[in-house]
Parts: sequence; C-alpha cells; structure tokens
Amino acid sequence: SDHKILDPKKLLELKLKKYKYKRNLSDAHSSTNREWMHGYIAEEVEALGFSEIVQYNAEGSPDKLDYGLFSTLVLELVKVQQQEIEYLKNKVEELDKK
Repeated sequence: SDHKILDPKKLLELKLKKYKYKRNLSDAHSSTNREWMHGYIAEEVEALGFSEIVQYNAEGSPDKLDYGLFSTLVLELVKVQQQEIEYLKNKVEELDKK
C-alpha cells in the first residue's frame, strides 16, 4: 500500500553527527577502516516523526537507524523539492511571457 510521509522537509532539521564508538564496540571502526563515524541520532529522528526508520532495543528505547530505509525518506524529500522546482519554473516562464 502507499505510504505518505506527512512532512518530509522535517528531515532537513537533522544535524549530522561525528562520533566514535565506545571501546567495546570499536570493531566497527576497524571493519570500516575509519577513525570517525558519521550519522544521525536515533532519538532525534524519532522526535521528528520518522519512527519507521528507528530500530529499538529490548527495552523499547531508540537504538539505531536503518539507513537503507532512511534513503527512501530522502527520496520522498527530493520528490517534494522537485515538485516545487517545477512549480517555480512554470511561474518564471509565465512572468517571462508578460
């Protein structure tokens, strides 16, 4: 079934974070050959209303993000922006004709 995101522009409010894992999880750094990791905070994503991409731990607290699903939300934002671009292009064309 179709799924409509109420306000995909809220994604623009997210702030990219730079972080290091704690020592007990530091294998993620060596497996990606990176000292620093980059991403978003699950609690902040949830607070903006995008809980469908948040994965929860056994206690029901936000644990991590599904970045595969995150990309689908970004595509929906691109679609909204493309509609706005087309609208503005049409308005400019109308004004040029006058």
